[in-house]
Amino acid sequence: MNQPVVDPAQALAVAAAVLLIELVVAAGLYVWTGIAFAKLFQRLSAEKWRAWVPFVNLAEVFALGGMSRWFVLLLLVPIVNLFGLYQFGVAAHRINRLFGRGVGMAVLAVFVPPLWATLLGFSRATPDPEHGRMDLPPVPGAALPQPPATGPLAEMPMPGQAPPAPVYDPSGAPAPAPWAAQGAVPPA
Repeated sequence: MNQPVVDPAQALAVAAAVLLIELVVAAGLYVWTGIAFAKLFQRLSAEKWRAWVPFVNLAEVFALGGMSRWFVLLLLVPIVNLFGLYQFGVAAHRINRLFGRGVGMAVLAVFVPPLWATLLGFSRATPDPEHGRMDLPPVPGAALPQPPATGPLAEMPMPGQAPPAPVYDPSGAPAPAPWAAQGAVPPA
């Protein structure tokens, strides 16, 4: 009645087979991640060896995305790692914009980083640092230089122009008001 249902030797063999399969899958994922990140880093002019070191490869993604490498430490702290994943997504989105890709690739980077790195690293798109950069709105008067003012209204400030700086008088007399005309007498 107290006989074991499973032979201990068989259980040990099954456990060893499962462990061997897990090791092969983990080694395959490590090699895939290393190759994918190495290719991505090569295309972004970063050092390829960083792709093979765990957490250093993620820190390099943060750096290439214009963020601090120290954000990788947030991924190690429970609950705070959600903010770290958000920051990783932001860094990945910044890298995606270099390749002309959208937000969907950033979501892919958060959930499956090796696949994201493979798609960017082996794609035909070349990284363009100017891609996705928005043009600044025109600044009034900055596009065309304005000729110097002449005539009776030359002393009046132009709209949007800063008033002239007050004149420094070392004798202690107050500077004239910038809007007062030269030689005008203030009202009494």
